Amino acid sequence: MTRRGRPGTVPARPGSADTITSSDSPLRAASRHALVPALGQSDFRELRRAGAGYVDKTPFLGQLLADPAQVVLFPRPRRFGKTLNLSTLAYFLGKRDEDLSPLFQDLAVWNDPAAREHFQRYPVLFLTFKDIKTLSYETTLDAIRTEVQRLYSQHQHLLKSDALRPDERRHYEHMLLGEISEEDCRGSLRELSDTSRATTARRWPS
Repeated sequence: MTRRGRPGTVPARPGSADTITSSDSPLRAASRHALVPALGQSDFRELRRAGAGYVDKTPFLGQLLADPAQVVLFPRPRRFGKTLNLSTLAYFLGKRDEDLSPLFQDLAVWNDPAAREHFQRYPVLFLTFKDIKTLSYETTLDAIRTEVQRLYSQHQHLLKSDALRPDERRHYEHMLLGEISEEDCRGSLRELSDTSRATTARRWPS
């Protein structure tokens, strides 16, 4: 197999633009000669910090950011890396105090100036139902409630914001307690998205 580019990066397959890369310092170093596949790993940050082999699909970030569509559908079979790609997107775009640039500095997207303008600039809600494997409507709804509650828990910092009205604060606390109705589930993402956007604008003004 012929190496191309930086040490620790090899072609994914002949004639392909994809590359397989392993994480380097300041992330935990992996062997430059024995890339360990990240079987079943769908969290981009954990994969990169573990130094596992990773097929660099980050050019899709630039393509997606240049797409004017408001909704994008990725119809792919199971185990095609859909969740990992969305996790990559969330870490790239999500606004936070932690600097995540070491996760991306040796990947293709870091050489895309247009894409980098969007790096860590936006509030992001990441929700996946990939582990819900229930067999009835009732148990599926219960599992969705759990995921929605977890999402609200991940964004508890919103409760510290003065962007919330008293009724919105009570509703948020209600969601944290897991007292989530079917109607709550239907409106939860829009409500949390609106609250997150308003709070982010106050905390990190452009």
